[in-house]
This record gives sequence, structure tokens and C-alpha cells, in this order.
Amino acid sequence: MKLTKKEKEVLEMALIQYKEECYTLWHAGEKDTAEWQEEALKIESIRRKMYKSKTEYKVDVPAKFSDDII
Repeated sequence: MKLTKKEKEVLEMALIQYKEECYTLWHAGEKDTAEWQEEALKIESIRRKMYKSKTEYKVDVPAKFSDDII
């Protein structure tokens, strides 16, 4: 999977947000402890795989403008 640096950051933020939502639901009694722990482990596993991945992430390159514009 090839992601731009921006896409990787968005995905990381989404995983962190999801983990926080699961934590909130666990504290509210909507999720039991085992379910919360399983979700948290899945999220951290995905984040670790992304971090350790040998995939080269493309970086957005800004457009180059010509200096010939009058």
C-alpha cells in the first residue's frame, strides 16, 4: 500500500481517535473490558505495522511555477 505522508498522518489520527472513542465507550459501560482491550490491541498492532513497514511513502511535491510569467 502506498500512502502519501499526509494520508499516513490522517490514518494515524483516525486510529488514535477511534481508540479514544472505544475508551470513552468502555468507561461509559457501553463496551466490556475484554472488548475494549481487544480493540486497543488491534489498533496498536496496525499502528506498529505502519511504523515498521518497509513501504516507502511518497511525499507530496508542490507544483513548480515558471518564472516567465509577466
